[in-house]
Amino acid sequence: MEQPERSEDSRQAVLDAVCRRLWGHDESKIRIADICHETGLSSSVIYNYFRSRQGLIDAAYLTLHRGLPAGLV
Repeated sequence: MEQPERSEDSRQAVLDAVCRRLWGHDESKIRIADICHETGLSSSVIYNYFRSRQGLIDAAYLTLHRGLPAGLV
């Protein structure tokens, strides 16, 4: 994947990558190194946005939750 240029685009690219991995999979399988590889961003950039792996996963769950129709929540 080509590296996003703006910080909000980068943050969203990270969230999108984690959301794809969370959909139907166990969160314990998510590795920051895999997200770095997929997005082209360094781990320091990811941790700058989310502070921790759990913070990133929590943000992804919130993103997924907001995107679901009300009857599925």
